[in-house]
Amino acid sequence: MSKFDDISNEELNRLINSWIKSERDRKILYRRLIDGICYDALSEEFDLTVDRIKQIVYRQQDILFAHIEQKETETIAGFEWYPISTS
Repeated sequence: MSKFDDISNEELNRLINSWIKSERDRKILYRRLIDGICYDALSEEFDLTVDRIKQIVYRQQDILFAHIEQKETETIAGFEWYPISTS
């Protein structure tokens, strides 16, 4: 069971866009978590080794987990948003 199981794809997409700085890493994480693409296919798509793809996914998932656990949200116009990190 993943920490992302209870999060909708829409919310997961918002988290990825808010907290993952690298455009490449956002694309990789989106393809892995939302599209369910396996590591081998991601490796070919992004021209990186499978090990490198796994490193990126695990590292970026940790960032998302930290923000999910802290529930760092901001309410704007009645909706909760995950602000873009500036650190």
